[in-house]
Amino acid sequence: GKRPVIVNNQFCPVVGAKTTDSRFVRADPAGNIVTVFFDGRVRSKNLGTWSGEQFFALKNITGDATPEYGYFDKNHLYVYNNNGSLVYDYVPDGEASDQIQFFEDGTGKNLIGLHLTIADQLIILNENGEVESGFPVKGNTSFIKYHSTTDRAEYLVTGSSSNKLLIYRKTN
Repeated sequence: GKRPVIVNNQFCPVVGAKTTDSRFVRADPAGNIVTVFFDGRVRSKNLGTWSGEQFFALKNITGDATPEYGYFDKNHLYVYNNNGSLVYDYVPDGEASDQIQFFEDGTGKNLIGLHLTIADQLIILNENGEVESGFPVKGNTSFIKYHSTTDRAEYLVTGSSSNKLLIYRKTN
């Protein structure tokens, strides 16, 4: 049979104020969330039925005190709160790469980046699952987003399908 892709389900550390609150979180191949506490306790919870090829990550999307669970499975993005309630789901307009990216926005929130492979486009979603203004942009690889303190501009760097480097600059 087909083996699960381990890189899609990494161990995500969560460091709490106390050792009893500190833990590692990951999704098993079936998509169940497995939490391993530093003191040896193990908890598992199921948030749905997944293909076995899903991407999973634990990131703070909403900017609150606890990180959210993010799944990307069969071209559908799901973001869940720690209590298991759905924050939002998003289906891209066209096929996206199965590796989602995260970009910290400076306020503790992580924006989600998707690469729309067939459309040659990149998008970034905010904490409500809405496409950020200025997107989509042309691009055909994973991408880097950073803020330059030198010229106080936001940059996005990616590649094109014609093997060129694309650099986008947004000033404040």
